[in-house]
Amino acid sequence: MKIQKCFIVVMILILISSMIIVVYTKDKLKNIDYNEYKLNSIYEILPNELYENMFDTERLFIDNQIETVDDLIENSDEVLLINVESSPIFYGDGLINNCKILKVIKGHLRENQSIKIYDLILKWSLSGTIYLGGSTPLKVGNDYVVFLKKSESASMNDTYYFSSILYGHISILGTTKIIEDYDMSLNVNDAMNYQHIFLEGIDKNHIENYKEFCDKILDELNINSLI
Repeated sequence: MKIQKCFIVVMILILISSMIIVVYTKDKLKNIDYNEYKLNSIYEILPNELYENMFDTERLFIDNQIETVDDLIENSDEVLLINVESSPIFYGDGLINNCKILKVIKGHLRENQSIKIYDLILKWSLSGTIYLGGSTPLKVGNDYVVFLKKSESASMNDTYYFSSILYGHISILGTTKIIEDYDMSLNVNDAMNYQHIFLEGIDKNHIENYKEFCDKILDELNINSLI
């Protein structure tokens, strides 16, 4: 009898725990109309000096370690050619992209495998979404070279994030489109058309060096041969 009572108590606790998990997951997983979101949410930027004070950027991102394309590859866990398959998942304060791996340049994942990649955002809402340091959203249907790290203590398991804020994802479409002196006037949908967005006051030489390095990444990885 005592064993039977213990069994019943354990089953009740498991049931309660399961209900809590379901409620928590539903609260984290937002059911949002993506088209409405991207057309109405203003693209905003959290400047470098602010996010560097909020996050352990030296551990999370490798931007300060990058001098060559080899540095970018070596310090990333995965280097992939991916296609953005479908609209992202709204999960808590995060946006998670649904992607398919087209080619594995470095890493332990497989071609044709699905992969979930966090956008580098602080917070999203239907009125505005704050991106770190000028990183931009991925566009559904487009192909990118991505440099990734495995997410640690993420709210969703088996997810990845861009290892570099500047060079985490590079469009393979060719010309590196950027915005200089951004005035917070774009919606998220428009921001998808740019590789990177710079705030006012960024040194012009830094911007030119950025564009040249993006082109160098595509050249050294010989992307055309992978497509």
